[in-house]
Amino acid sequence: MAEAAAASGNAKLPAVDTGKLAWGILIISFIAFCVLCIFTVVGLNNFLFQSTVPMQTIVRVARGTVTWTDATLIPQAAQRSVELYNSAVISTDVQSQATMFVYDQYYQDRLVAAITIKGDSTLDLDQVMRPRFEWSSQQYLLVFQQVQGEFDITIPENLGRDVWVSFETPQGARARMIQSGRYTIRASGSQIQVSNRSGEALIALADEAHQPVPQGQRMTMFFADNLTTMQPTLANLLGADTFSANNILDVNDGTRPRELVWGCNNVQNDFPAGFFGLTQLDGFTALRLGRGGGASSHGETICSQYFPGASGQQGLDVSEYTYLSVRVTFKIMGHSLSTCGTEASECPLMLRMDYIPAEGAPTEWIHGFFSFTNPDSGYPLRCPSCTIDHEIVNQNAWFTFDSGNLISSPADPRRPRSILNFRFYASGHEYDVYVSEIALLAGQSPSAAAG
Repeated sequence: MAEAAAASGNAKLPAVDTGKLAWGILIISFIAFCVLCIFTVVGLNNFLFQSTVPMQTIVRVARGTVTWTDATLIPQAAQRSVELYNSAVISTDVQSQATMFVYDQYYQDRLVAAITIKGDSTLDLDQVMRPRFEWSSQQYLLVFQQVQGEFDITIPENLGRDVWVSFETPQGARARMIQSGRYTIRASGSQIQVSNRSGEALIALADEAHQPVPQGQRMTMFFADNLTTMQPTLANLLGADTFSANNILDVNDGTRPRELVWGCNNVQNDFPAGFFGLTQLDGFTALRLGRGGGASSHGETICSQYFPGASGQQGLDVSEYTYLSVRVTFKIMGHSLSTCGTEASECPLMLRMDYIPAEGAPTEWIHGFFSFTNPDSGYPLRCPSCTIDHEIVNQNAWFTFDSGNLISSPADPRRPRSILNFRFYASGHEYDVYVSEIALLAGQSPSAAAG
């Protein structure tokens, strides 16, 4: 047994094929290297071309108070402006209005979108993203969830990359804007409505395929039965909603403007005279009406359109319409007179429509806006021929006014039968106001009034 044990102790282990071992190690190392390269390339590609960063979002309050709740879950309020980030729920009450500006702070603070949040509206700012690097071809992505209420969306032209703006309701309906343009969205517990004034929009319910909303059309989807209706948007009797060199004419020399062109001029009791001109402000093209120089006498800067009528009729016939409204978007930078002056006739922005009613003599509709009031002045809020008080809005904030339907009933003897002229003007001593959009909307009364 001792000899057997000795023989066993002297036995050699099986020989190892070092060549095969080396090849095995080499192959495993190569595979690991390839996997590492793949992950590195994919990760680097995602970082350089697919990764995103949040954009700057500022909410400017035009009237009332905006409330919001961010990641801290602490409700907060603002009456002027606030900078927000992803995951913030923003709400307005019935009397309030604000505009959310989304800027690309990495590219010359370019305005990517402006969303006007009308009264009694709510949205959840889920994400507003842009590519991390400028060379990426990724789009601007703006996603808003839990949307309820009314919103005007403006996406400027020449953004330099594609854009995707999505509004999603609690019921799962989606409205998407994928091109520069101007849109209006209304969402409630029973329906969603998208008005495409210019651009390209899509709409869908839950997991269904998107349907296009053609330009100049308004699509409504009803949640209960998935019914969809399509109507044309209301016509603007003033031509283009916005301003350009093609629809603004200086008539200080007595020149007569063409049809659907604004003739603008200045009048004043004493120098200095006012001024007007096209400019860019906050990403919008706007018409500026101003007067400065320490002016202490009455002056006005006026832009007007006149309707001569046809076939012997005076003015533009609107007797067949059942819906007529005025919409204007503006920003008051300042004015020297408190409120609208001693007779409520000198607001920094005033709207006036002269018309012939269904019965009776020619009359006018007048409405004004101001941003400053001295409570000790005791100046009135309504001019002698006005039917409602003038409105106060925050200075240095865009505000959109919508009169609602001015035709209370087709049988109303006071309803407009023909429009003689329409004008907007700045009035007072010193004033400075910007107007970016104006419309006199007409058509058949829609089921949900919209523009």
